[in-house]
Amino acid sequence: MHKRIWRRAAVGLVSGGLLLAMGCSAGSGIVKDLIDEFLKTAKSEVTVTQAKVTEYNNKVPAELPPVAIPPQQTTPVPVPPLENPQATPTKGHIQGTIVLSDSAAWDATKPAQIGVRITTGGNGDVYYSEDTNTDYTFRRGNIEAGTYHLRATRVGYISQEKDVVVVAQQITPVTFNLQKVPPAQVNTKGEVEILVTNANNQPVAGALCGVSDGNKGSVQAGKTDANGKALFVVECAANGTIWGGEAASLTTVPPMKSKMGAVSVNRGEKKSLTLKLTEPLS
Repeated sequence: MHKRIWRRAAVGLVSGGLLLAMGCSAGSGIVKDLIDEFLKTAKSEVTVTQAKVTEYNNKVPAELPPVAIPPQQTTPVPVPPLENPQATPTKGHIQGTIVLSDSAAWDATKPAQIGVRITTGGNGDVYYSEDTNTDYTFRRGNIEAGTYHLRATRVGYISQEKDVVVVAQQITPVTFNLQKVPPAQVNTKGEVEILVTNANNQPVAGALCGVSDGNKGSVQAGKTDANGKALFVVECAANGTIWGGEAASLTTVPPMKSKMGAVSVNRGEKKSLTLKLTEPLS
């Protein structure tokens, strides 16, 4: 469109020049009319052109198809393997598991612990001690190659110790099997020691003696030793039990009648009962 406007302007200028050159007496009026006509036409077309350009500019963005902007691509950062054995040529790793005999679930109040002590060189220094993972696994990496002493513990279980050899650039596996501590054994026994003497307080060897629990009817019998003593292990109630003792001698001259006595015995306790034979057997 701009080219068409300039062509018309050029034609008008050439025509005006020719008329002037021909010396036309009325040329000045004609030329003025031509120039006025040209300027009017040019101004009109320039106005139309501006309107077209404005219309085009307004239409182009709406008519163009939307440009799809691809989503931003993010490249995931690779996570390096934990304590790569190849990372340090002089160091290795210990990886293990603690197995509980009753397969108890993890309890944060009673965590299982693994302790490692350096034994290389015999210094016995504690290297580290920490809780295991919640699945009772543990891993200790990037430690110098050598021999290590490990100790696995958990409340209520018998601890276990092992020596492991860590090799450079390798993972050394180890497993601990912890046995549950058995329930405490309650001692329900007591002891009764009978001493048999004669009228002169001298021990009587070989005297017949025994103890009995009147409530349960339990009876034990025996003979005194060279010191005139006989020891009996008896069952006792939580609050103690009264055991009766009796002794007699048929080996003395004269034989002696039996003598009786009693003593209260508690669990884990040893009680002495002295029976003095003073009456001859008639």
